[in-house]
Amino acid sequence: MIFLRLTRRAKTFFTRFGWLFAELLFVFVGLYGAFVFERMRDNELEEVRKNQILNALADEFASYEQELGTASADLDLGYAKPFFENYSKGNRPHPRPILYGGIQKVKTGIWDAMLQSGGIEVLEVEIIQQVQLFFIQLQDMLDLYARYERLYENLIMPELDQNTSFFYEPAGPELRDKYKWYVNQMFSIGSSLRNLTKIASETKILLHDELNEKSQDIEKPKKSLATVKRKPSKNE
Repeated sequence: MIFLRLTRRAKTFFTRFGWLFAELLFVFVGLYGAFVFERMRDNELEEVRKNQILNALADEFASYEQELGTASADLDLGYAKPFFENYSKGNRPHPRPILYGGIQKVKTGIWDAMLQSGGIEVLEVEIIQQVQLFFIQLQDMLDLYARYERLYENLIMPELDQNTSFFYEPAGPELRDKYKWYVNQMFSIGSSLRNLTKIASETKILLHDELNEKSQDIEKPKKSLATVKRKPSKNE
């Protein structure tokens, strides 16, 4: 290196020491610059990865909101509303099966993949908590529906050849104790679906807000540079 050759040619100790110090400083600045550049590159890659995760989650929660909202509306209009309207008039509606096996197939692949790959490390704590809350309550609803299916298969399906009155008390329109769970389960499933639809919507909005905030942070430096006024020269 040029500094090393200059150091050898220097005649005095202080001159040699000065050139040696300059060489060490040059090496240090080069290494530090490479370190800073690599760190900036890692930060940029992390931001890109974070935006990709936020976009994927936002799209997934938009799907959750639509699917769960549709299931909730179908349950209310196809099962709960007709049953309770009929029941409130003193009639004895038949406890029909709630056919929502598709609910158990709600996809959680993106979140599961992130948990395995450590992708959630780049997300804010608030977002992680919100997403985890949704999946915890989603699993609770799936467990609730699974219990409903087991009860229906074990207690109602074997008696489908019976008259509707078989499921009710002889003296009134109330369901027999053995079948009162049907109304409770239908109400609980409906409430869970409405609540999950709301949480999915709130989570989707939270994810979009985070994405918009990041976009604004990127644009701020550009705007600030664009709005800097040119200082007049002395001749103006």
